[in-house]
Amino acid sequence: MSFVQAPVPVRDRRGLLWRFIDYLLLLSVTGVLVTVSLQFISRLIGQALPWTEEVSRYLFIWMAFLGMAAGFRSAQHARVSAFVNLMPPLLKRLLVHLYVLAGFVFFSVVAYEGFQLSLRQFHSGETSPALGVGMYLVSLAVALSAALAILAHFESVYRDPALREKIKEGGLQE
Repeated sequence: MSFVQAPVPVRDRRGLLWRFIDYLLLLSVTGVLVTVSLQFISRLIGQALPWTEEVSRYLFIWMAFLGMAAGFRSAQHARVSAFVNLMPPLLKRLLVHLYVLAGFVFFSVVAYEGFQLSLRQFHSGETSPALGVGMYLVSLAVALSAALAILAHFESVYRDPALREKIKEGGLQE
């Protein structure tokens, strides 16, 4: 009897990553709900809690950026498909690759600039007023989510043939 576990297949590891992201999104939504409720109740009784505004703001930032990355996983993001719908099938297939390239370039720039901002904030020692946490922890949401968006962008187009076909057709209209 062996206690050595077989390695987790790549597909399962990708699934674990996105389940973890979904879990973080659930935690951030719950955190925003709890802190905003605390803020409301504390102001109602005249004992405002100064940290609740910062916590809810920073959780909202993380939630928005992680949600953006998660949306790319299933191509659930805003896009204008009227132009693509006018194209012949061959051009539609080429546009899918242009779509991926444009997303890769955009999110690469966002990730790079986000990491640069986080590094500057880390080295400067910038902290938030009420919590005193490093602001690099907040701006890191931009960089990490952009990197996740690149991964999700590639996965949605190149690993899911059905989704790729829907994108070629000009959208995900049901």
